[in-house]
Amino acid sequence: MVAFFFQQAGVFVVHGIQPNFILVGLVFLAVRVPERKIFISFIIVLGIFILLLTPYWIQPILLVFMYAVGFYFLKDMVTGNAFFDFMVGIFLGILFLYSVTSFLNAPFIALPLLLGEIAYTFLVGVLVWFLLKKKEIIF
Repeated sequence: MVAFFFQQAGVFVVHGIQPNFILVGLVFLAVRVPERKIFISFIIVLGIFILLLTPYWIQPILLVFMYAVGFYFLKDMVTGNAFFDFMVGIFLGILFLYSVTSFLNAPFIALPLLLGEIAYTFLVGVLVWFLLKKKEIIF
């Protein structure tokens, strides 16, 4: 939920680029939460919470949540290293979101914006990983 508030507030926007905090949080949970039922339950509760607060975000939120669930089920086929899986998940998530939203809404992708968001979101991802990697996720 902290990721949602950071995303919504836009306080970390640098030169028009904002990291995707929700994607980072969901990919972190996909890599760190071992039980499927817990992960899916958390996704459902968080999704309902976000959609109730900001119903105009329905398309991007659904895409992020669909990607996170898909990545959760495919994470064991990535690299085997949790940190690298996390970083690959962020990278593929950004590419997925830009690809689908550009196909649905706009015919082009601004490459500098895409590269800037990838770099900035990677930085946020690394910070999140090293701040929370020691924390046990117990429900």
